[in-house]
Amino acid sequence: MLDSVYTIIGLISFVLFLTGVLTGLAHICKRLVEAHCIRNCAIKNIGNEVSIYNDKGAKLAYKGICAYLNEDHSKALTYLENAVRYSQVSHNSAFCFDWMSRCYEALGKYRESLNCCVKAVEAEPSNIKALFGLANMYVRNGAFSKAEFYYNRVLRYDQKNSYASFMLGTLFMGRGLYDKAEEQFLKTIELNNESEEAFAELSVVMAIKGDYSRMDSYFAEVTKSSNGKYTDSDRLRKRLNSIKKMKDL
Repeated sequence: MLDSVYTIIGLISFVLFLTGVLTGLAHICKRLVEAHCIRNCAIKNIGNEVSIYNDKGAKLAYKGICAYLNEDHSKALTYLENAVRYSQVSHNSAFCFDWMSRCYEALGKYRESLNCCVKAVEAEPSNIKALFGLANMYVRNGAFSKAEFYYNRVLRYDQKNSYASFMLGTLFMGRGLYDKAEEQFLKTIELNNESEEAFAELSVVMAIKGDYSRMDSYFAEVTKSSNGKYTDSDRLRKRLNSIKKMKDL
């Protein structure tokens, strides 16, 4: 009888041990897969133009991005600051400052994040990504005139950038400059005739102006341009109806 009890206890202990081992292995495998994905993502961000094995700056930047993706933002900053010191190319410096800005933002240090955006543009004034980063940062800080300046700078280097054109339109909307906003959204559609966001904002402009025929026309284009997949069409319709009711009052 005791032998049977001991056997059962032994089996239970073995099963528990095996379960623990398998759980541990599953956790290790999960961590390995996550680490592999992070490394691949970091490599994609670094690009194929440089080698992390032959370029010390690139290697440090790679480690910094890996640390950022692992949410170790302080460690990422250390790597990226060192990477800048080894950078001899303006594009690489702008790249590092852009990632440093993300690190500071994640740490809640918004002034330092903005300073890094400024340094990225100073390092390479024609860098579209850096210009967008700085413009978007100014939007978040409510410095709309400065944001407008840098979105225009994007268009100076990339005249067909529909996103910069659209963002200028939203800035004009926010300041109540509806004629300028309309003009900018129309330019956006010239650059990208499937920009449902631009059509949506144009329908709002027309509602504000009381031109309901054009409002409906642009609203129809919203769903048409995205094949009926525009996710905010219901909310947009409610917004348009609210504007119409306010104007009627």
